[in-house]
Parts: sequence; structure tokens; C-alpha cells
Amino acid sequence: METINTLLKILAIVLLTYFALTVLYMFVYSVLGSLFVFKPKKSFIKNTKELPRIALLIPAYKEDAVIISTVESALRQNYPIGKYQITVIADQLQTSTLYKLKQMPINLVEVFFEKSTKAKAINAALNSLPNSFDNVVILDADNIMEKDFLHKLAKEFLQGHQALQGHRTAKNKNTPIAVLDAISEEINNTIFCKGPQLIGLSSRLIGSGMGFNYVLFKDIMKDIKAVGGFDKELEIKLLEQQIKIKYVENAVIYDEKVSYSDVIVKQRTRWISSQFYFMRKYFLSGIGEFLHYGNFDYFNKTIQLIILPRVYMLVGLKIAVIFALIDGNPAIKYSTVTLLAIYIFSFVIASPKRLLKRNAHKLIVLVPLLMYKTIKSFPSILSANKTFIHTPHNS
Repeated sequence: METINTLLKILAIVLLTYFALTVLYMFVYSVLGSLFVFKPKKSFIKNTKELPRIALLIPAYKEDAVIISTVESALRQNYPIGKYQITVIADQLQTSTLYKLKQMPINLVEVFFEKSTKAKAINAALNSLPNSFDNVVILDADNIMEKDFLHKLAKEFLQGHQALQGHRTAKNKNTPIAVLDAISEEINNTIFCKGPQLIGLSSRLIGSGMGFNYVLFKDIMKDIKAVGGFDKELEIKLLEQQIKIKYVENAVIYDEKVSYSDVIVKQRTRWISSQFYFMRKYFLSGIGEFLHYGNFDYFNKTIQLIILPRVYMLVGLKIAVIFALIDGNPAIKYSTVTLLAIYIFSFVIASPKRLLKRNAHKLIVLVPLLMYKTIKSFPSILSANKTFIHTPHNS
């Protein structure tokens, strides 16, 4: 019995240490991100000949509802005609959609896969394009760029940056779930894009609204076979080469947020599964890169991979608080309650204030429901990264 009690105490110490380090990490980057101010360099482009030639790739898997409007919007960019080419990668689009796309001044690449993935689609497009481009920009089929999006990325490319992440933000806030998704996006922008960049570290990649040196991207992508979360592997491969990712906050791209709870749970299940997959694949190499080469950016990314998703952290901290209250030990009780409070406060700091204040009463009801549904879906996480899970878009 004494041995069991000792093991339980050791387990409790290990878990509390993990929770404390995770909360500290999130809190520090939340504060840093809140202090971040984007200062674009004042660079005047004398003529259009200086602008890089950009390949704009839009993978579209069963995205008939949105792809036409996305392409129409992309064609209205304030960027010289002839300096950017739109390539739609059509995967299982309807005949009527393909007909409309063929009438537009774009490049259409039709692909046929037994098992579709975003990485396969992008590689198919890259293999079909000439190497005459300077840079490549990746969109999702539902993304709408602000009219000067490409121009703002081009300025950063001309400054010598090889990897960029634009400011992805919500296109719709039509349901409470969409509002929650919109808030979550901005929290992630603050903690994982702005926070690290303030202290000279690399931003994260989000999967769309991102741009790269064309040759570099093509070279890295040929080795990426990820079923889900290809952007996580792409990020790791860039950091392995000590190539920093810059967050361009004033380059805004609008992304459709999920409107229904079942869809957001399925989406998060896919994200969590890919996170665990890459954690197992790269965590040890991240430690090695730091110890042997001082590559802290790479190590910082692998730290993010071992941080539990927010839902599981909240559940874990709440369980810890309950056990601490039952145990009655004042030190454990106050430490667990403090950790939970700081963890929640980290997200309050990082949230868009107007959006949070306006919807706080809805979120109080909604968050516990999503926590329950996400925990319930935990068994499916193990298989989610083996099959491509598509998130449908409507607007």
C-alpha cells in the first residue's frame, strides 16, 4: 500500500510539473503576443519589374460551393497581371464547376488520387508548373485575400524572407460555434505567431495564407507525404534548415469558420491526431537539434507539439483541482487553482476583446459542451491521421 501511495505521489508531482510548465509557456507567449506591434519596413517599389512572380496555388477537394467565388476574388488582387498565376488543383470537383473554371484566366490542374491529401495535390501542381516563379502562395479553397495581400507579401519577399505567414482571420461569425472558432484563431495568432516573433523566434504556419521561396518550397514538399497537418511537417522542415517564418500581420486573409459543433469536433480531432503523430516523429530530433546545433526555433516547435490541446488541458486542470480539494493539502489546492486561473487568463489576454465581450455569455455554455464532445471523440484520434478528413465550406 505504501508503494502505491509513493507511486501516486510521484505521478501527481510529474503531472503538476507538466501542467505548470505548459501554463507558464502559454502565459508568457500570450503576454508577449499582446505586446507585439507589427512594423513593416518602408520599402518603395519603383516599378512592377521588381515584383516577384508568384504562383498562387489553391487545392480544391470537393469545394464546388466556394471555389468559383474564391478564384473571382483572387483575380481582383492589386498585383500586376502577368506577375501572378492562379492554379486551382481540382480534386473531385463537379463537371459544372470544372466548366466554369475553364472559362477563367487561370491554370487548372485536375488530379485523381485513390486517397486524396493536400500534400499530394500541391505536389501535383508543383510538378506541372515551370520553374519560372520566384515565390509560391498557398490558399484554401474558401480563403478570400484582401486586395493588397500579395503586394504585402511581395514586399517581405523582396526584403529577403523565404517563408511568410499572413494574418488569417474569420470570414464569418454567423453562429456561436463560428464565433468561438474566430476567437480561437486570433488566440493562436497571438500566442504562436506574434509572441515568438517579438523575441526573434519563428512564427507558426497555419496551412493557408502562407508564402515561400518557390525553389525552397518545391524541394521540401517533394518529401512531405503527410495525410493531415502537412503544414506542421513543412514548418519543422523549414526550422530544421534554420529558416525563420515571418508573421505578416497586415497581410489579411479571410477564412471560413466552422458553424456547427459536430464539424468543429471532427476538425479538431484531425488536428490533434496530426499533432500527436508529429510529436512522436520529431520530438527527440528537436532536442538533438537544440543540444548539438543550438537550434532553439526547432526545439520551440517540438515543445508546442507536446503541449496538450486546450480542451484536454482544461479537463486535466479541472480534474487536478477536484482531487486537490478532496485531498485537502493547502499547497496543492492553491497551486492547482492558480494554474487553472492563469491558464484561462492567458486566453483572455490573447482574445480579441470586442468579440469576447460581446459573446462571453454564449461561450460559457458552449465551451463545456464542446469539451464533452471532444473528449467523447478521443478514441477516433488514433485513426484520424490515417485518413484525409475534409472540412466542408459553404461561403
